[in-house]
Amino acid sequence: MRDYTLVLIVKSDTKKERKDALLTDVQKWIGKVDSPKVVSLGDKKLAYQIKRQKSGEYITLSFSADTIPTDVNAKLLLQEDVLRHLLVKN
Repeated sequence: MRDYTLVLIVKSDTKKERKDALLTDVQKWIGKVDSPKVVSLGDKKLAYQIKRQKSGEYITLSFSADTIPTDVNAKLLLQEDVLRHLLVKN
């Protein structure tokens, strides 16, 4: 098992229910995940506008998994509420 961290910048005006649904979808896309830990770093002002947004909520998802499917990146790019994302292997 390897440790991974996924950082998402989500639109500030996204409702809590939508954020929760997005996080459960991400966990389904990744597959079998051990010890997921979700931390919201709060709403922060962006250095430059992304998709006409001046601020976004930073959310980190730390987890352990054997492998990550290659289509997770493409699925995150299609989400309207996600401004940016970064998946890092620790």
